[in-house]
Amino acid sequence: MRLKKLSLAIMTVMFLSLASTASANSSPVEIKGGDFTMEPGEFSVLQFNAEDGIEIEDYSWEASNHHVVDLDADTGRMDAVGTGEATITLKAVDKSGEEHRVSGDVVVQGREAPLVEPIPELQNNNRPDFMMGADVSSLHQMMEEEKSFYHLDGKEAHLLDVLGENGVNWVRLRVWNDPYDEYGNPYGGGNSNLDTTIELAKQAKERGMKLFVTFHYSDFWAHPGQQIVPKEWADLPGDELAEAVGDFTTESLERMKEEGVYPNMVGIGNETNSDILEQSFNLTSDGDMNPAAVNIFKAGTEAVRSTDPHADDPKNKALISFHLANGNNSWLYNSFASAMGKNNVDYDALGASYYPSWHGSYDEVLNNLNDITQSYGKDAFIAETAYPWTVNENAGDDTPQNFKHGDISTVGLAASVQGQATALREVLNVAASINDEKGLGAFYWEPAWLPGNTTGWATPYGTGWEVAGLFDINGHALPSVETFNLVRGNQIEPEDAEEYAYGWETEVVIEKGQDLEMPEEINAVKNNGMMGEDKRTIEKQPVEWNEEDKAEVDVNVAGEYIVFGSVAGREENAFAHVIIKEDESSSATEPAFSVPDGSEIDVVDGDGYSYSTRHVVEGGSYIELDTDTANAGISFTLDGASPIDGSGSTKELAGAPYIKGYDSIRTYAGPIHISQNINIQAVTKRSGYDYVSGQWGTARTILENSPIASASYKAIYNYSDDLLANGGFESGDLSGWKLKSMATNAAVMTAEEDVTEAYAGDHYFKFSINKGESLNLRQKAKKLPKGDYKLSLYARGDRQRSDETDMKLSAFTQGKKYRGTVETIPVPEGKMIWRKYSVDDIQVKNGNLEIKFDAETNGSYTGRIDHVVLEKQ
Repeated sequence: MRLKKLSLAIMTVMFLSLASTASANSSPVEIKGGDFTMEPGEFSVLQFNAEDGIEIEDYSWEASNHHVVDLDADTGRMDAVGTGEATITLKAVDKSGEEHRVSGDVVVQGREAPLVEPIPELQNNNRPDFMMGADVSSLHQMMEEEKSFYHLDGKEAHLLDVLGENGVNWVRLRVWNDPYDEYGNPYGGGNSNLDTTIELAKQAKERGMKLFVTFHYSDFWAHPGQQIVPKEWADLPGDELAEAVGDFTTESLERMKEEGVYPNMVGIGNETNSDILEQSFNLTSDGDMNPAAVNIFKAGTEAVRSTDPHADDPKNKALISFHLANGNNSWLYNSFASAMGKNNVDYDALGASYYPSWHGSYDEVLNNLNDITQSYGKDAFIAETAYPWTVNENAGDDTPQNFKHGDISTVGLAASVQGQATALREVLNVAASINDEKGLGAFYWEPAWLPGNTTGWATPYGTGWEVAGLFDINGHALPSVETFNLVRGNQIEPEDAEEYAYGWETEVVIEKGQDLEMPEEINAVKNNGMMGEDKRTIEKQPVEWNEEDKAEVDVNVAGEYIVFGSVAGREENAFAHVIIKEDESSSATEPAFSVPDGSEIDVVDGDGYSYSTRHVVEGGSYIELDTDTANAGISFTLDGASPIDGSGSTKELAGAPYIKGYDSIRTYAGPIHISQNINIQAVTKRSGYDYVSGQWGTARTILENSPIASASYKAIYNYSDDLLANGGFESGDLSGWKLKSMATNAAVMTAEEDVTEAYAGDHYFKFSINKGESLNLRQKAKKLPKGDYKLSLYARGDRQRSDETDMKLSAFTQGKKYRGTVETIPVPEGKMIWRKYSVDDIQVKNGNLEIKFDAETNGSYTGRIDHVVLEKQ
C-alpha cells in the first residue's frame, strides 16, 4: 500500500475551514474547521486529524460534484471551478483495516467585487462610446445546448443582459463561410455562419449594444498560420478570390441590412499576420505586399462602403477594420499599415490581439498602437484579450486548457478572479491611453464559452477556454466581469492593496533517496492581484517552511507530499508540492481501465462520439481510468493517436477540418461515455508545474510517462423499442429487411478481427458493387404515431472514395419521398471512419413508412452500413 502524507489546510486568499459531519456513530477521524465558502479559482489543501491511538495507513478524498470542485484524491488539493455545493468525503483506513468515513459540505460562489483601479480617461462616464466589448460568437451553439447563465446575484438571465449590466456596450461576432462538412455535420466552435450571426446580432441590437462583425473568409478558424480557403472557393485562382470576397461580403451585409442588424464596425479578415485566403503577404519594411492579398482587402472594404446605409454620414457610418495578432510586434504593424497606405486601401481602424500572457508588456503594446495612430492617422483598438481565473487543467471538460501555468508566470498575475480583473483593467487602460483618444476600446474574447464536448472548439472536442472566461464553468458570472464598470468608478485603493496575500505555490522535485532542500524564496502575490513590486515584475520573497511538514517527507518513498510555509509574516499562506521521484529504472504505472478490455458497454443515447463527461452517465455504462502513480495525470485518445504526443493520428473523429495530431489528446477528467465501438489508448504522465518566468506556454514538466495502455469496447444498443426491425443487424442476418441485389457481395458480417469494423455491437451490413451493379435494402414500418421523424444510419467506405458511386437513404409515405445522400470519403492517411447520415422532417400521417438504402456505381465500391435508426422528432 502506498504511503501518503497527511495534508494540512491552506488557502488561496483565505484559509479553508470545513464543517465535518460524521456518520451516526462518532468517527475517530475528523476534518478540521467549520463551515466555509470558496470563490471560483481558489484552491485549498484539505486537512484531517485522527484521535490518539488511531494510526491511519491509507486514505483518499473524493468530491460529490466535479463541476463545483476538482479534488485530488491523494493530496487533498481542492480547486473551486464552479458555483454550487459539493460534499467532500474522506475515506481513511487504519492499521487494523477498519475504514472511517467523514464528510463535509463546501459552497463555491462569487463574493465581493475585485480591486480595480479606475482609468482616469474613462471616469465619470467620460467617453461613453468607448468600446467595452465582448466576442460572444459561441453563444448560439450554447443556447442550442441549453446552457444557462447567471447574474452575480445567482439569478438566471440572458448572457447579453449579464454583460450589459456590467458595462459591455459592444458585441463582436465572427462569420465563417460554411462551417459544415459535405454531410451537414457541423464543425463546432460555435458553427458561426451568417444565420447564427444574424440571430445573435438581433439579440445584441435589441439591448442597445453596438455590433462588430468579423469576416474570417474561411469555413473554420482563421488565425496566424491558418488562413484556409473555404471549400466553395478551393479551386479559384488568386485573382478570382478577391471577386469571391467582394460578392460574399456584399451579399452578407445586404442581408444583415435587410434584417435590421447592419454592423457598426466590419472586420476584413481575422489575425491576418502574414496571409489571407492562403495568399502570402510577402511584406517588406517599405510597405510592399502581394497584389493578390491587397485586392482581397480592397474587395472587402469596397463591399462595406457600397452596402453601408450610412456611408455618407461621418458620425454613423460603419467603421472598417483590419486585425493583426501579436500586439507588441511593431515591425508587423508598421509594415502592414504602410502597405495599406501605399496601396490606397480604405479603412478606419487597426485592431490588435493582445493577450498579456503571449504578446509582451502593456507599454510595448501601447507604444506600438500610439505609433500606428500617429504615423498613419488611423484609430486602433484591442480586438481580442483574455486572462484566466484558474489554470486547473481539469476544469470543465477533457480538452487541455489554452492557458497554462507558464502563461501566468510570464505576466506576474495570479490565475484568480482578482488577477483576471487586474489584467483586464490594464488592457482597457492600454486602449484608453492611446494618444488623442484614437484608442477605440477593447474586446474580451469569448468570456462565456462554457465547457462541454457539444459546445467545444471543434466537433466533438471540448472548449479549452473555460478558465479564461468571465463566468465559471457552470455559467455563473465571476466578480471580474464588473471590471468594465469599475474602471469608470471612483473607488479608492485600500491601504492593504500592496500587502502580500499569499505565496505562489511552488514545487520541489528530487530523486528517491536524495536530500530534501527547500527553496529560500518563492514568488508572492499581492492583495491587488499583482505579483512582485511592479507590474509584470516578478520578485521572490523569503519563505519559512514548516519544520514538522518537512520532517514528514520520507525521501525514500516515492510520492507527493505537501509542505506549508509562511511569506510576508503570514502563517502558512504558501505551500510546496514535494515530489519524490522513483529512480531512473522505474516508470509511471500505466492506467487501469475500470471495465476489462473487450467488454460490452450499454449505450443509452449515442451521438456517434465517445468522450469524457466528468460525471456518471445516468442509465448507461461508462469507462473510468485510474493510476497508482502519485501526482500523475492521464491522457487518452480515441483515434489511434499516441496519447503521449499525438503522433500517428488518423484524425478519425468525424467533425472539423484542420485537426492536428496533438489535438487528438484528451485530458482524462471523468467517466468516458461510449457511443460506438471504440479503442481507447491511455498513458499516465507523472508531471510537475514549471514556473519559469518569461517562458511562453510553459505548463507541466513531464517527469516520466508510463507504457501506453489500450482497450477495445463494443457499444451495445437496446433495439427492443426501436421503430425499425433489426436496425443494428445484431440478429446476424437480414431479418426484418428485404434485399434486392445485383451486387458482387451483400451480406451481414461479423466483426471478428477488429471491434471497430462494426459501428456498434458485433454485426454490420457489408456490400461490394462493380460497374453496372446495384442493390436495394428496404423495410416497412407500420402503426407509427402521427408526427415528424428522423431516419439515420452510419456508413463507411473501404479505403475508396464514393465519387463514382451513388448512394441514397430514403423514406416514402403517402406518395411523398424524403431522400438524403450518403457519400463516404477517406480521412488523411487513408483510414475510413463511420459517419452519420440522416434524413430529417419526415412527416408521417397514416402510420406507414417505407425506408430504403440504394447504391449503384460506375466503378467499384465496397461499403458498410450499421445502426439504422428511425426516431420521432
